[in-house]
Amino acid sequence: MERRISFDVCPRCGEYGFEHLKMHSHCVNCLHIIDRWPREFPIPAWACFAYRQVSKQFDSQITPIL
Repeated sequence: MERRISFDVCPRCGEYGFEHLKMHSHCVNCLHIIDRWPREFPIPAWACFAYRQVSKQFDSQITPIL
């Protein structure tokens, strides 16, 4: 199977070297990357809530150094 390499103009540097691949695109000149990985395992809502609760408790225990 033959694959065609697709290059385009980079949105960051404007040079012609932005390569489009299946899961990401990247510029060979300035190394700008656009990732297209699917979010298969998003962080569950309960985990975000638990993190915020622990974070609030931790922040209340910190005393600033003056």
